[in-house]
Amino acid sequence: MTTPDPSSPTGPAPGTTPPAPAGPTPFQAPQAGLVAGIILVLIGALFLVARVADLDWHHDSVLYTSTHDSDTLAGWWDHWGREHQPRLAAGATSREAEHRTLLQNVLALENELVVIPAQDILGLGSEAALRAVADALPDALFTTDLTGRVTYWNAVAERITGWTAAEAIGRDCSILAGDAVHGCSCGVGPVKCGLAEQGRSSKTCTLRAKDGQLLRIVKNAVLLYAPDGRVTGALETFTSVGEGAAAPRCEVVPAAAAPPGLAARLRPGLPDLGLGLLSGLLLFGATRAFLWLFCGGLTDALCAPMAELFGRFQPHGLGPALVLGLLVAPAEELFWRGVVQAWLAGRFGAERALALAVLAAAGVALASGEPLLALATLPTYAVWGALAAWRGSLVPALVSHATWTLLVAAFLAPR
Repeated sequence: MTTPDPSSPTGPAPGTTPPAPAGPTPFQAPQAGLVAGIILVLIGALFLVARVADLDWHHDSVLYTSTHDSDTLAGWWDHWGREHQPRLAAGATSREAEHRTLLQNVLALENELVVIPAQDILGLGSEAALRAVADALPDALFTTDLTGRVTYWNAVAERITGWTAAEAIGRDCSILAGDAVHGCSCGVGPVKCGLAEQGRSSKTCTLRAKDGQLLRIVKNAVLLYAPDGRVTGALETFTSVGEGAAAPRCEVVPAAAAPPGLAARLRPGLPDLGLGLLSGLLLFGATRAFLWLFCGGLTDALCAPMAELFGRFQPHGLGPALVLGLLVAPAEELFWRGVVQAWLAGRFGAERALALAVLAAAGVALASGEPLLALATLPTYAVWGALAAWRGSLVPALVSHATWTLLVAAFLAPR
C-alpha cells in the first residue's frame, strides 16, 4: 500500500486545513442572476420582434367598414372621407358611383375577413348608423357581458337614469338596483341577467336613478349569442312608468311554461347533482385533513373545542345526522344562498355578494359563541356561494352542503 503524496491534487497533507471551496463571492451571485435575467429578456424581445415581423398584416386581420359604435361607410365618406381621402373613390362622378367604388376598393383588399354591415351595402347615411337607430328608440336600451358589465347604453337610458353612457359603460348593472323588495336586480347565474336566466320575458320593478330617485319601470331582456351558439351577454330594454318611491310594486309576467324564480333555481339536473356530491366529498376530505392536523397531527389545539361543539349539538347516531343533513343544511342554503346572497347580488354584484354573505354567516356563528363553527363557515360557505353564483342554481350548493353535513356528523363526531 503506497502513501499519498501531500503535493498530489488528490487531497491536502495530513494535519493541514483544506482550502475553502471555490464559488461566487456575495457580489458575484446577484450579478450573475442579473446577467441571466437580461439575457432572457433579450431573447424574449428578439422572439417577439421575429414574430411581429413574420405577421402578414393583410391576411392576419379583419376589416370592418363600420361597427355599432361608429358612423356608416356612406356617412363617414360624406363627413370626412370625400374631403380628406378622395383617391378612395377617384373617377366616380355621382354619389352612387362613389359608394360602388368604395365597396370595390374594400373588397379588393387582401384581409382574411371583410365585414360589411347591411347599411353599408345599401349605402345608407349617418341616420342609419346602429348607434343612431338605438338612440332613436322610444325605450332605454343597454347590453351587458356575461359578468353583468354594461357594454352599451343608449340616449334614452341616459335620460331616464341620469347615468351618461361614459359613466355607465364598464360598470356593473347593479347600479340600477332599486329598493330591497321590489327593485330590479342583476342575476346570479352564468349570465348576470335575472330575467333571461329565469326564463322571464317582462318585469315591472323599481329602478334607482343616479340622483337616488326610485322609478317604476317595465323591463324586457333577451340573451345575446355568438355565431357558434355561445351566450355572450344580454340585451335589456326598459320604459319608465312613473315614480315608484311611494308605492313600489313588482309584477312578473312569466314566459310560457316558465317556472317561478326559486323553483327554477331548485330544479335538479344531473350535472348539478354530480357537482354537488363531488364538492361535498372534497370538502369533507379537506375538513378531515384539517382537523387531523390540528387535533392529533401537528397539535391538539382543536381537540377540546371540537369535543365541546359536538357535545352541544350531539349529532350521534343516524337520526340526528339525517336531521342535520336533510333538514338543517337545505334550510341554510335556502336562506343564505337563495335569499341573502341573491339580494346582495342585486345591490353589489355577484362577487361582493358572495364575500358579504360568507362574512355575514361567519359573523352570526361568532355572535352565537361558536368560533370553531365560524372558522368552518368561511371556506365551506365560500364554496357553496361560488357554486350557486356559477351555476345559477341552488341544487349543487344544497347537495354539497347536505353531503358534507351528513359525513361530518356521521364520521367526525367524537365517540
